[in-house]
Amino acid sequence: YLGVTLAALAVIGAWTNRRDRRVWAAGAMALFGAVSALGGHSPAGRIIYDVVPLARSFRAWGRNLVLVELATVGLVGAGVVEVLARPRRYLRPVAIAAGALAAILCTLPIWTNLGGTMAEGAAGVVARVAPPSLLVVLLAAIVVATRSRRWGRVALVAVCAFDMILFALTAPWMDQQTPVAAVRAFYRPGLANFGAVAPAHGGVARFVAADGSERAYPLVRQVPSVIGYNPLLQANYALVAADYNYTGYPQQPDFWQPGWLDDVLQVTTLEAPDTVRPSSRGWTLTEWDRSAHYTVWVRTPRLNEAYLVGAAQPTTLAKIPALLRAPTTDLTQRVLVETNQRETAALTVGRSVPGPAGMVDAGGMSTDGHGLYHFVAQRPAILVVSYAWLAGWTARVDGHRVPVARADGIVIGVPVPAGRHVVTLDFSPPGWTTGRDLTLVTAAISVGYVAGVSIRRRRRLRHTLG
Repeated sequence: YLGVTLAALAVIGAWTNRRDRRVWAAGAMALFGAVSALGGHSPAGRIIYDVVPLARSFRAWGRNLVLVELATVGLVGAGVVEVLARPRRYLRPVAIAAGALAAILCTLPIWTNLGGTMAEGAAGVVARVAPPSLLVVLLAAIVVATRSRRWGRVALVAVCAFDMILFALTAPWMDQQTPVAAVRAFYRPGLANFGAVAPAHGGVARFVAADGSERAYPLVRQVPSVIGYNPLLQANYALVAADYNYTGYPQQPDFWQPGWLDDVLQVTTLEAPDTVRPSSRGWTLTEWDRSAHYTVWVRTPRLNEAYLVGAAQPTTLAKIPALLRAPTTDLTQRVLVETNQRETAALTVGRSVPGPAGMVDAGGMSTDGHGLYHFVAQRPAILVVSYAWLAGWTARVDGHRVPVARADGIVIGVPVPAGRHVVTLDFSPPGWTTGRDLTLVTAAISVGYVAGVSIRRRRRLRHTLG
């Protein structure tokens, strides 16, 4: 019943102003928002998805419902103005609407169960009683408006606010919240499962957890992590790193089993229930909180944050996860690169001597997506940097642009020449520049249009008065 009072006022505003072009524009915007929010689940949504520039970069088409909300808000304003101007006119329509809605909701269970999703018990009672009751409260607010326009305004705003607050208080996700006292106890200082992340040689130290209870750790303690609540998780990262789910923690113990994955990502600390025992060599139990049933394991990665390798091994992204876990793989000898990458040739041509190819002697990555690395390469090599590869990374060697490839299926690989050089890395999300420019152009057009309308109105007013 989200916004049933707002919906009623929006209908009033749309109907009474149905000849106004702005109402048609709001309706068109709402229709586009509703259809496009379906994305590929409707023929129209699929057409929009395939035709509109940059549409494939959208994370969630469902969020286009914000266009419906914006249109509704504008129509609600028009409805409020209309109700305050002629409140007696809308007493009967709102009363009929409340009665009709009550009849529909009460008889709905007789002829359908909405595919098995109809609420039962107390929730079902609320779902059936609340909408018509809110319309009755709206009717009372309109009655107040017949007596006093000023108090009518207050009553209408109060009814709409009450509707929104009631929804927030009865929403299903309220049952998923953790009490404040429990949260404070879980994150209290000194608790073993929130100890310091172990330091790493050669670069950044990162944290990994064995279950979802730790997903907020990086945010709470502001530490580097390879997991976390991250709905923007990249498909290739989820494929290579682990069988991830939406909440951002692995379904497989890939980070603490034998293999190179924890080395590639510089994982130094594992927080886990006391039932988890890492099978990979090098993990050492350092803390055990028996009351919380959590343990802390630490290790030293075999790879640095940035290192040089002399050869590349072409393969496919689908095979890389198995190669990272294979005991015969040695990432100090070769970098795994994908055969279908445009940058693969730049990494493989002239780089065929396996093994370490030099030393990175200075530099690192900043928190704002800028990296600087000084290195000495004994021969043409591949600089591997332990940060997640994403579309949008650019690299320069001594100021000259070079390709950035996905190395080992998950991190950054840059082809570099022999000798002493400096590599800079910069990240800019794809589409950001285009989106910024389109926004600026749209804002300029909007401001110009509003200014033009204002100027024309003033000229007409002067002409009339003159």
